[in-house]
Amino acid sequence: MKSSSTNFISRLKKQKEDALEYIIDAYMPLVKTIATKILYNRLHLLIPFLQLRFY
Repeated sequence: MKSSSTNFISRLKKQKEDALEYIIDAYMPLVKTIATKILYNRLHLLIPFLQLRFY
């Protein structure tokens, strides 16, 4: 049986690997987008501080 949006939680409880693969496939683009935005914003805020400190 393959995991889907309706049964992946019960398959996770049964420790089925395909449920974890489903979660990674379904949510990785969202996690990547959020992480990229957070890191970009932090870098964007850090650049003026670095310019003052090292120049």
